[in-house]
Amino acid sequence: MREASRPVRRRRSLAPVGIESDEGDGVAREAQRDTEGDPMERFMYVAWFRTSRVPVDDQDAQWPACFVIRAPSASDAQAWGDQLARGMCSRRPDETFLWSRVDARDDPRYSEHNGAQMPEIVFGRWASDEELGW
Repeated sequence: MREASRPVRRRRSLAPVGIESDEGDGVAREAQRDTEGDPMERFMYVAWFRTSRVPVDDQDAQWPACFVIRAPSASDAQAWGDQLARGMCSRRPDETFLWSRVDARDDPRYSEHNGAQMPEIVFGRWASDEELGW
C-alpha cells in the first residue's frame, strides 16, 4: 500500500538549504527566514584583512575588500559580509580578518567607493571568491 504524498511546500528563502555558519552564530539560519516582502536595501560592505604573505611593514600587508550587499538592514548586511569574509580566511590561512563596516546608500563614504562598479551580492546567498574579487 502506498503512502499518501504530502503536498510539496516551496521554499521562499534566499539562503540555500543546509547552509551553515562557520562560527555557529545563527547568521545563516537567520538568512533562511522568509524574506518575501522585505525591502532590500543596498549597503557598501568594506572589510580589512592582514596577509602573512608579505612582511608586516609592507604597504600591502593590510588590504581592503569592498562590495555591495542587498539586505533588509545594515546589521544583516554586515553579519553576512563578515561570514563570507571569515569563510575566505578559513580557506586561506595566510589571511586574517581584521574588521568591517557597512555604509548606507545615503552615506558619503558609499559614493566614495562608487558602488555602481562594485560586485553586488544578496544577503543569504553564497558568493564565490571570484564573484567578490578576493
